[in-house]
Amino acid sequence: MKLQPSRLAIGDYMVGSGGFLLLVSLFALPWYQAPSQIRGALLLMGQGLSHTGFQTFMWVGLLGVFVGLLALAASWFQLTRDSPALPIVTTIVLAPLSLLLALALVVRVFIALPSVQLPAGSGGGLQTCAGAYIGLAAALLVMAGAWLSLRRDDVDPGDAPAEIETVPLAGSRLSDPA
Repeated sequence: MKLQPSRLAIGDYMVGSGGFLLLVSLFALPWYQAPSQIRGALLLMGQGLSHTGFQTFMWVGLLGVFVGLLALAASWFQLTRDSPALPIVTTIVLAPLSLLLALALVVRVFIALPSVQLPAGSGGGLQTCAGAYIGLAAALLVMAGAWLSLRRDDVDPGDAPAEIETVPLAGSRLSDPA
């Protein structure tokens, strides 16, 4: 297995970097935090003050992890395989899943924010942090990169088979120069 960066196109770079950024944002960056007026109540109830993307979502977090790992795998396969079969298959699976993830994150980041269960009148909404926007941008980057990669997937010219020499048979019509 040899690494050949010449096999990677812009779409493959977008998929790999977006997948890495998505995984980092899901696990390491805060997506939502409690506003200052309810932090004391949250501490008394034993709830956290900020939440990562993986902690906040149920199936969307799992889909995000799967898309992130699949994006890294697609870039790795494109970088290491002579045949385009495995990179194409992973990218074909990745493209619709990344579209689904991007749509789900648009809804969760802009439309249906998670809330905190507090007594009535205390204002239980969470504030969106930069991690949510970074995660959404990473999902969009993976989606766009997957579609660009699918438009270009073929055999690298360096990996293409050489011209096959043909030998005419003695009794065939192809060997007659007539």
